[in-house]
Amino acid sequence: MSEMNLYDESTQFTNARSSIVVEDNKIFQVTQRTRVIQSREQLDRIVENLTLQMGFMLDSDQNKFIVLKSPLDSETTYVIDHLVPNITKVTKRFLGNVE
Repeated sequence: MSEMNLYDESTQFTNARSSIVVEDNKIFQVTQRTRVIQSREQLDRIVENLTLQMGFMLDSDQNKFIVLKSPLDSETTYVIDHLVPNITKVTKRFLGNVE
């Protein structure tokens, strides 16, 4: 797998990173946007919005990570890290094939 970084920007509570990735002769743009969670109440509101309003469902719950995916949006995944705590939105968009 080869990767080319497009941007990587951070603030005190957020991080945004985007790169072009080649996997199995397919080109993807992978964007990760991470936000620090300030309180349990904020986490509850985020999960409620993702599940009830946006249709995301629990994909896996292992150790310190909860992964939410949507049957309507196969490009986007949310990963919640309990230890840090933060939430990361990962978007993996197919761009084309390597010729």
